[in-house]
Amino acid sequence: SSDLFPSHDRRCSAAKMAVLAIPRKLEEASKLLGLAEKDQEGKKVMLKLSKPRQKGGWWTPENAREDFDKLYKYCIQDVKVEQAISKKLMDLSPQEQQIWFLDQKINIRGVPIDINAVKKVISIKNEYDEHIKKTCLKLTDGKIESPNQLKEVHEWAVSLGFKLDSYTKGYIRDLLASDKIIPPKIKQMLLLRQETGKSSTAKYDKIDYAISSDGRVRDTLFYHGASTGRWSGKLVQFQNLPRGYIKDMDKAIDDLKQLPFPMLKFIYPNLMDFFSQAIRGVICAPEGKELIVADYSQIEARVVAWLSGQEDTLDDFRRGEKIYEKMGAYIFNKDVSEISKDSLERLS
Repeated sequence: SSDLFPSHDRRCSAAKMAVLAIPRKLEEASKLLGLAEKDQEGKKVMLKLSKPRQKGGWWTPENAREDFDKLYKYCIQDVKVEQAISKKLMDLSPQEQQIWFLDQKINIRGVPIDINAVKKVISIKNEYDEHIKKTCLKLTDGKIESPNQLKEVHEWAVSLGFKLDSYTKGYIRDLLASDKIIPPKIKQMLLLRQETGKSSTAKYDKIDYAISSDGRVRDTLFYHGASTGRWSGKLVQFQNLPRGYIKDMDKAIDDLKQLPFPMLKFIYPNLMDFFSQAIRGVICAPEGKELIVADYSQIEARVVAWLSGQEDTLDDFRRGEKIYEKMGAYIFNKDVSEISKDSLERLS
């Protein structure tokens, strides 16, 4: 509803601090500006009252009257410090103030989510975790439950006469792609590690935790989160999603919601990777709306070149040349034709 959006007479002291690169923490900002400081004793009381009592139950004004009186004074002092900071700092420029209003509007409106797809992934993940556990126990004769048990996997591999120099994603990828002879059981463990190592699948749990009753996740943008002024992410971190290789996302999401675990595993053998790629698809348009996806091509490289007056680089962009391949060739003293789109020289 539009009446939920902030009125244009609202101002934010934290936004003022962020634009001036002043620490957002009240304690640090007040010290830097030479203002009255936070109530440290009150902070200790606040942290105490935020946790359950050792004897069980929660602290209440009835069983901790003195502490609650300190808490109220602590809150009043925080507001006074915020007011002092706001008075000390200049207001946002008219243009920047409009950006902050937009930030508030976006965060209040939220991101619409296909919650059925999210719930299905979480359900399958739980089922799949059990499958991984059984597979690991079988591989290791009951010694290891998860491919993520770093120390135990190293020791187990050594007991089979094979030493793992590392256990990182890059090392495992290169090892599996090499000509080195790997014992079958260890190779299977490494493949399991690859499959379960998708940190992006944890976003499904965060979405499920953060979603509102109307199917939207709110407050995911952090205004002026970077020193350059751009947003950073909160909660689910929607700004850092896998690019993905799925061409028909609608079909992928339909498969995800409708097919049982065995069929889904048959169609998408690397299930965790599929979940990682499909996470973009759980962001959906509300009924009667369309979701438009757009991206600025090589925006950071173009703006940096423009700001620095690097006309030769700008000319490369104007001619549509392969700027990253060209840079990779320059760094590694190779011909541009030797730098492929997916090569490490380009990505570096």
